[in-house]
Amino acid sequence: MLGFQTTLAQTGAHKRLVDYDDTNDLEILLKAAVNLNKNVLSCVDVAVYNLPVLGPILGPSTSLCPL
Repeated sequence: MLGFQTTLAQTGAHKRLVDYDDTNDLEILLKAAVNLNKNVLSCVDVAVYNLPVLGPILGPSTSLCPL
């Protein structure tokens, strides 16, 4: 799975904003919404990592039950 994700990341790396039209209001709005979500999720990740109280609550579960 990691190899597949790496391959997709490499093939799409050079196409980041090739088709982005900075005169299209819808594309500007969508880009702003995506960037806002990325920033919020990044802040949540930092908060969970830095606050030991939140780590066990919001972190991955360590269930003993096999899937």
